[in-house]
Amino acid sequence: MSEETERDLLRRIHTGERAACEEFIRMYYKPVYGLLFNLSRNAAQAEDLTQETFAAAWQHIGAFDGRRPLGAWLHRIGYNKFLDAQRSQVREHSAQRLAGYAPPHSGSGMGPVERVLSDERSRQLHDAIHRLEGAGRDLIIMHYLQGLSFREMSEILGEPAGTVKWRVSEALARLRQETLNGGLNHD
Repeated sequence: MSEETERDLLRRIHTGERAACEEFIRMYYKPVYGLLFNLSRNAAQAEDLTQETFAAAWQHIGAFDGRRPLGAWLHRIGYNKFLDAQRSQVREHSAQRLAGYAPPHSGSGMGPVERVLSDERSRQLHDAIHRLEGAGRDLIIMHYLQGLSFREMSEILGEPAGTVKWRVSEALARLRQETLNGGLNHD
């Protein structure tokens, strides 16, 4: 979306034009949901986080300064919502363990992503990505699965593009090592 088109959309949103609000959601819903689904690997959680992302965006749309693209701003909000949810889950799990209750491990069943990835090598690679530690995994997902550029990732993460490129390179090196150790066949 061009800067001029984006400014026009924001102007229309600020004036309360319903069609502009619908256009905003239509344009950005799938990319934000896709990011959150790939990060969480849970459709219900991704849906909830996407809704929270748009609710937060509406709440702060007046403060949006336009220094970065609207899509990058939304992705940043979504990524922060994901991190908040992860922290909350860790706190909840820790509290349950301290209380002597640990729920059974969920997610062992096959989800939608696994069904789509019917090819064994693709599944192994996908699993290797999700075995990476937090930030590395998130960077690989953002760049390779979501197709975000280093510049967009830089804006989302609030880091220089060079740092983001270096961190992606490091994550790729860890992924290569994981796939070699994890037995991913390289025919």
